[in-house]
Amino acid sequence: MSKRVFSGREMAMSRRGFLGASAAMAAGIALGGSPKFAEAAPNELGTHGVPVLRPTGGVLRHNLVEKIASNWVGGRRICTRTYNGRIPGPVIRLKPGDTWMPTEVNQSPANPDQNMIPEFMNSPHHLNTFNLHTHGLHVSPQTPADAVDLEVHPGMSFEHTIAIPANHPAGTFWYHPHNHGGVAMALAGGCAGALIIEGGPGTVDAVPEIAAAKEQVFMVQELKLDPATGETLAFDPDLWDAVYPTFTVNGQVLPTVYMRPGEVQRWRWIVAGVDRFLNLGVEGHTLHQIANDGINFAAVEAVPSILAAVASRFDFLIQAGVPGTYNIVRLPHDQGMGFEPDPPQPIMKLVVAGNSMTMGLPTTLPRPSLHPHITDAELVDPVTILPRTRTVTMDMADPLPPNPWPLFMMDNKLFDSARIDQTMKLGTAEEWTVVNTSPEEHPFHIHTNAIEVVKVDGVALATPVWGDTFIVHGNSGSITFRTRFEDFTGQLRSHCHISMHSDLGMMQALQIVP
Repeated sequence: MSKRVFSGREMAMSRRGFLGASAAMAAGIALGGSPKFAEAAPNELGTHGVPVLRPTGGVLRHNLVEKIASNWVGGRRICTRTYNGRIPGPVIRLKPGDTWMPTEVNQSPANPDQNMIPEFMNSPHHLNTFNLHTHGLHVSPQTPADAVDLEVHPGMSFEHTIAIPANHPAGTFWYHPHNHGGVAMALAGGCAGALIIEGGPGTVDAVPEIAAAKEQVFMVQELKLDPATGETLAFDPDLWDAVYPTFTVNGQVLPTVYMRPGEVQRWRWIVAGVDRFLNLGVEGHTLHQIANDGINFAAVEAVPSILAAVASRFDFLIQAGVPGTYNIVRLPHDQGMGFEPDPPQPIMKLVVAGNSMTMGLPTTLPRPSLHPHITDAELVDPVTILPRTRTVTMDMADPLPPNPWPLFMMDNKLFDSARIDQTMKLGTAEEWTVVNTSPEEHPFHIHTNAIEVVKVDGVALATPVWGDTFIVHGNSGSITFRTRFEDFTGQLRSHCHISMHSDLGMMQALQIVP
């Protein structure tokens, strides 16, 4: 059987009817893609002119419009799936205790395959159907919040209510579509946005040296573009490997950031790509890392570069050196994908100029109250007197005809939304080991609750690291993490965040029960 490829050109086909309209209405999804509110008017413009939205009176209501739009990127016009017609979508800035109420308005053309059941669930399908995932947030996984099993089809809208807990850590997060079968194509076109939780007294944001630093938010995106048309490349693993992506920072190719000598800035980085990791360095400068995946460290770590998986975030302070122009570079990293690592590639420029400033760097940082270390005692089941542990594998195999796609699996099973793979009990803590049986690295991501990685490849870390997305090395590499299932019940997901892999089946359905 020949391989089926799904092209961005399909989005221009004629509008068709929808299946399940009555079910959608019952779920609170409105028919008709007309905006409920005025299209998001920015409260301000952030780094490189990206719109910024903030709440009024603790509530942020606005439209989040999903549509095909043209943008100028790198000197040419492209046409891809977007939020609110631009790449990236607006920066959302909230505080603990706020409520985010975006109305998803899907103004995309009808899916050509809308009335068809996909031949294979784990294949590209319904590419213009969306939902909303708040990546890294500790919020409810149930409707109307961060429900990734929701389907907002073209011509429909849905109002989310996402309540940010009062004790939520201050940090760097992001949002993106999570409709199974269509995630890779959405991210490959730049459909994503930054989400910042701002902290008050006693948080990392209030550390004097950090509060005094100018903040920059940098969203790195990896656009898979057809060189001839500027549309998103057809969904095809070989084609995506063969055509080098266009890397953008805040929707621009090789933009510039400015600093004065001696100035300290806080840089928040979001790796909102598709399959390539980000190994970031700044010529002539040290990176003083303060946070990973929206959770700050207990002390500043000075490093020459930072390796981050797809979907990860990291915050660091940078103190400008002598006047000059410096490259901000994607450094080589071998992901084990069977070809040479990308060569060093500048993705941004740092210009240091002007009068000198005298600014300092912190040494210690406050720990987020939501994430104390998980002890051995917390893992013990009071009935069995044994620790709660489980092992999960990330696996790959060749296609099994008539399925044309490589098999990307967890526990040697393809994803099935009708099957619950893991069930956990609210109020408990567990230790998981994730083993990668394939030759290439996979970024493991889990929804709703952050995880504390205590071992990598079986070796205990001197200092455990909190986050939600971690690289699992190939050829039986592993991570061991501990996590608490707190505050929320419902269904959620764990998966590889190389989005083509998860679309093709490397994902599990999890459930937290009372």
